[in-house]
Amino acid sequence: MSNNSLSALIAEISHEITRDAKGWYFSQEATFRITGIARSTISDGLSQEMPHGLQVRGGKLLKSIAAQGISPAGLEDFKRQWSEGRVSDLMVSCLITYAATQKKGEKDPEVVALHGLITGAGLRGMLDQAFGVEDVGGRVMARLDGINHRVTYAGDLAERKKNIGAYTAAITAAITGHNPKTWRERLLPGAFGKGTGRIRDHADPTTLRLIKTCEQAATGMEMTTTEAAKFAAEVKRAAMKYAGYSGSPTLSPAKLTPKTSRAIEAGKKSKLADAQSGELLPLLEQQEADSEDG
Repeated sequence: MSNNSLSALIAEISHEITRDAKGWYFSQEATFRITGIARSTISDGLSQEMPHGLQVRGGKLLKSIAAQGISPAGLEDFKRQWSEGRVSDLMVSCLITYAATQKKGEKDPEVVALHGLITGAGLRGMLDQAFGVEDVGGRVMARLDGINHRVTYAGDLAERKKNIGAYTAAITAAITGHNPKTWRERLLPGAFGKGTGRIRDHADPTTLRLIKTCEQAATGMEMTTTEAAKFAAEVKRAAMKYAGYSGSPTLSPAKLTPKTSRAIEAGKKSKLADAQSGELLPLLEQQEADSEDG
């Protein structure tokens, strides 16, 4: 399936798809359209009784879904989703895999191609990209985790009468390629406009975790700023060689300050953002209330 045909299909069924903080949901019609499996086939496949226990018996559909790592309890949940007409992106992914790999007879080449795409990027990620949505949950977790370790590192440096800013800048520059001041005053405003904040407000989770790892490991160690930078550079090289790190941060327009990150973690703000503007989308509860008022 080409990107053009996928985009066209998503546009056609967009009114049958919804998103909340947990993921995307499809109507039965949208599920049929994107998987190529007739609604009657899905209904028949899911209606089969499952004996209690770990082993899943029954038709090929249930067996295929179970083989993809879905537990008997998960299968029961899939049955409920289908009956309610609110099918999760996880269930749709399982159905696409079934249609592309297990289904008898001639397989729809478009669905087979879609299966290849979701294997690489994931259906949720593909839909987020198609609809211009960013899920910042992973960044929030990495951001808050990094704050805790930075406080510990800064306290350790202060006790040893070291320049906190110089050390954190050395590590940040070694990991990201530029010092915090350059990011704050030139690079981030150039990319996203004024009031963008710091590199840690916009960087991807992997970059944030690499900075945290270096600061955590350096806590309590006697080293100069030059040595701290060299140490961080070695950590970055190892991440590139063994973990597939790109070598530079992936930036998001969504600004995650400590205050914003804590609010998202507490459920007071949405973890979904507009991928273009970076603005956090309204909470699901607020969207529903607005809809009822309208």
